[in-house]
Amino acid sequence: MSSKWKNRFAGIKSTVDHSAMISKDTWLGLYGEFRDSFNNSPLAQYLEVSVDVYMLARKLCGMFGDHANGEKATSVDMEGWKMKEIEKGLGKEEMKRVVEENLDRAMAMLKGWEDWKIHHAGGLEAWNALPAEQRAVRDVATVDGMMECLGKEAISRLPPLEKRVLTTYVWTGCCAHKDQNSFKGGCVEMNAGWKELNLPPPIVLANKANAVLVQKALHPERGDTPLDDAAIAALEASTFGGAKLAALCGALFNNKEAKKGMGDVYLAHMRARHPEFTTFPKTSQTRFGSLGDAAGVLLRYRQAHLDILDDAQVRKKSTAFTNLEKNIWLGLKDPSTLVELACMAAYHESVTKPYMAIVRSGGKDNEMETNMLDLGPLHADILVYCERIIEEPNLLLEDDALPLDVSFDGEDWPVPEVMAAVRDTAKENLVSSAGCPRVFHFGPLPVPSTYPIP
Repeated sequence: MSSKWKNRFAGIKSTVDHSAMISKDTWLGLYGEFRDSFNNSPLAQYLEVSVDVYMLARKLCGMFGDHANGEKATSVDMEGWKMKEIEKGLGKEEMKRVVEENLDRAMAMLKGWEDWKIHHAGGLEAWNALPAEQRAVRDVATVDGMMECLGKEAISRLPPLEKRVLTTYVWTGCCAHKDQNSFKGGCVEMNAGWKELNLPPPIVLANKANAVLVQKALHPERGDTPLDDAAIAALEASTFGGAKLAALCGALFNNKEAKKGMGDVYLAHMRARHPEFTTFPKTSQTRFGSLGDAAGVLLRYRQAHLDILDDAQVRKKSTAFTNLEKNIWLGLKDPSTLVELACMAAYHESVTKPYMAIVRSGGKDNEMETNMLDLGPLHADILVYCERIIEEPNLLLEDDALPLDVSFDGEDWPVPEVMAAVRDTAKENLVSSAGCPRVFHFGPLPVPSTYPIP
């Protein structure tokens, strides 16, 4: 048997809902299948070994998942299960040792727990009056409680290193979700920062018909939660700026439903003017990084998007924009909204893309598989980088700034044309362009769970 860590595919299991209790039960059912399959195998019989729940609990050292509350709750429940099973396992070992060393002490312990059980039931008469099934259940619970108590005492006596090895449990979240949370934090800080900067905020982009798509883009953690009239009204009144404009553009230029939006007409228009153009980022499908990508596309090809909207207006009999088209057209003309797009695009190019490239590869040198437990220094570097931009926001906006000196990883910009468009936008909006990048980069800092440092 090898001591090297290996990845094993345990299958795909579906749950009837996303509750932590159901997810925990599904995991435990999977463990049970593994235990039974191994114990009934010819290999186990040949080696005269078996797997039990205690062994599985000792081997469970953590879980990995996204940042949904249900996933975190499942991990907490699994950690609780691990500790209870370890306590019971150690308790059994402790009881065996006590029986072998001092039978009288063992009998006294059993009598103490027996007395507690009867007292808890309301006395001997009440205990005898219980149905046999309930007495059996209470007997099992009493034994489990005794084992857990003995196990806790055994754990408390372990040397620190041995105790840490036995009880260590780590939850790690998806790096894409971490970056998504940081990006969202930046957008929230930027939306609130206009008042602090004493500058006019972006125009409100109200659009009831696309409220569901906007919610999915701006609040992916809410999933497909239905929107009532009050939620729609709140979304219309409170959402504005670069993130919402990017979400609306996704609904028009690359809608997940093929019959909605401009579709092929949009692609034909863009590719005729810009042969290198591929497609508009999938903001209507809550794709990771799509809002940052969309911000870059809108800045880089801003005039082309205004032209296609003008063409669409001219081709109509009414020569009028739809509400969605009007909001996008106004957003692409609004200086404050454009500054927000510039901040989004700059963060996406300078942090998101380098960060995701590192965690998806084998680290900066690409020499080994990436382990989340080794990423503490990387996350610390991101925080330092954000603090640097907060102190010197113009670093991202200077024409002579080299990626080697400015980007997070010191490499060339992933899409240099986007950073050029960011700088052009900054030149056109000098009043607000200095403060907004600074405000945006506060986004990742206040949330401890965003880039945790072990």
